[in-house]
Amino acid sequence: MLKRWEKFTDFPSELPDTKLWKLDTEALGALRLQFSHNGRHLAIACTTQQASKTLIKVYDVEAGELKAVLRGHHDLIHDLQWSRGDDFLLSTSADCSLKIWDLSGLKDGSNDSYTDRLNYTENDARYFVCQLLHPSYVYGGGFYPDTAEERDSRLIVASVCYDQRVRLWLVTLDLEGRAQQQECLLELNILDRAEAAKTAGGLYDHDNLDDEAL
Repeated sequence: MLKRWEKFTDFPSELPDTKLWKLDTEALGALRLQFSHNGRHLAIACTTQQASKTLIKVYDVEAGELKAVLRGHHDLIHDLQWSRGDDFLLSTSADCSLKIWDLSGLKDGSNDSYTDRLNYTENDARYFVCQLLHPSYVYGGGFYPDTAEERDSRLIVASVCYDQRVRLWLVTLDLEGRAQQQECLLELNILDRAEAAKTAGGLYDHDNLDDEAL
């Protein structure tokens, strides 16, 4: 964690004027970024000049060091989210996919031996868990905060797509943390819910909504 400090009441207030780190992105900049929950790492979705392809750079915030480069997407990345324990990162993209990455090695330092080979695309195989394909652009996603006993052997993920549907996915993991099976558990049509809520008297009048609308 970054060091915290407190100011005594008799000390004057000053605006911060010291730059801690300058983190490089790519030629066309960055569209999204997300801190891990413990504040140790920062994931940045960067856009290259090669047909606007995107990649994800993961930095160690305390050291200012680049720790991982993830190159799996082929279009703009719309969202980045870390799992509750910061072991996994998901990314959603205009290439019609949601991808899940295993970054648990960043926490225990087992990834350090790979930092001298960050530009090799085969490194993606080390981090890649699975991809969840959609019929159109995937705008957002999130991990369910699973607290059940099976949480170490599965991931529950939600996604929202341009086709106006929200999906809930189950990804079963093997002992090495790789995807063993994946399935869509639930698919909700956003327009159906909105129309049902409108008929019932408003989006926030949940007492009047039936089970199908919810």
